[in-house]
Amino acid sequence: MVSCWRATLTPRIVLAKTPGAKNEAEAFFSTNIANSPTQIIEWFVLRWNIEVTFAETRAHLGVETQRQWSDKAIARTTPLLMGLLSILVLVAIKMHETKKLLVQETTSWYDKKGELTLTDIIMVIRRSIWVKMYFSTSRNHEDKTESLKITETNANLLIYQLALAA
Repeated sequence: MVSCWRATLTPRIVLAKTPGAKNEAEAFFSTNIANSPTQIIEWFVLRWNIEVTFAETRAHLGVETQRQWSDKAIARTTPLLMGLLSILVLVAIKMHETKKLLVQETTSWYDKKGELTLTDIIMVIRRSIWVKMYFSTSRNHEDKTESLKITETNANLLIYQLALAA
């Protein structure tokens, strides 16, 4: 006896094109024909934050790029890296409670609408650490001015860390 799997529902296909026909049409699919075209597009748009999160964790934390030899090591690494992501986000939330964190970098093609990406969070945390480590000010009580003092060792450390971050 030969069995064959066959979908009983025809997928709903939604074609979307930008106003003014600037881009090619894109197709979105759903196996549930009860879903409206608007709902299918809204679900796709909701995935954007998830996709950005995984792209940035791959780029900045090395998720999915591990070079371990055993399956157990690989199975441990991704949850740990996602835990690191969670810690970074929690640190950023605490920092935001103290002083509102703002998007520093904008592009003409991507309006972040004030929301920080992982890249922004890493930059804000790194900057905060570096400011406290290398750029503390000391007050001169005689002329009541503040001056910035940085040692040669700290300058070299900072340059090294900037090179690693680039």
